[in-house]
Amino acid sequence: MRRAPIVIGSPVRGSGWYDGNGCCADPTSAHRTTILADNGTYVTPEIFAIDWIRVVDGAVHTGNGSQLRDWRGTYGAPLYAVADGRVVAAVDGRPDIAPGASPLLSAPEYFTGNEVVLKIAPGQYAVYFHLKRSSVRVRVGQRVRCR
Repeated sequence: MRRAPIVIGSPVRGSGWYDGNGCCADPTSAHRTTILADNGTYVTPEIFAIDWIRVVDGAVHTGNGSQLRDWRGTYGAPLYAVADGRVVAAVDGRPDIAPGASPLLSAPEYFTGNEVVLKIAPGQYAVYFHLKRSSVRVRVGQRVRCR
């Protein structure tokens, strides 16, 4: 059954934001080409992922960008619900991982870091991954609104 697309808002506010590694114009984007094994098959879980990056004073980061604090406009910026929905997952307290670092993870679920998952329609979810430690302000079951 074909459904109408869900119209969503932006998860960030203000000017200077751009899609820094996401769908869909560049078929070689890391998110478009990531393939993971899952239950005996391969999946492309990041095909519609977007890395929102903010340009501040003409640059996306200070220094060489290897430290999270170098990403002054992006790292720690407030995030907003892209649609009305209900929080179905909220994880905080996982360590932050610097850009380009190869983290040593003890389990696959740690790949996403701190996260929030919103159910925005039947079978449809908005997922926020790699959030700053101690920044998750919602809890499972909470209703959120797009504003």
